[in-house]
Amino acid sequence: MAESGTVNAEVSLDGKPVEKVYIDRNVSRDMVLDVTNVRELTIKVDNANGKAWWDWFFVSVQSMS
Repeated sequence: MAESGTVNAEVSLDGKPVEKVYIDRNVSRDMVLDVTNVRELTIKVDNANGKAWWDWFFVSVQSMS
């Protein structure tokens, strides 16, 4: 069985870093972001450990107001 990949994820609002996290397939993370007057949400993800198996990574938006 292949070793699962990991990712580094960086969340920014209007170019300002909010949070950097190292994530593997066992991590489930909720993040509340105040996007009042924010024009751009950016999520940058890289292949942290170089493995091919990080296709499990996803982002979900639960609500916006």
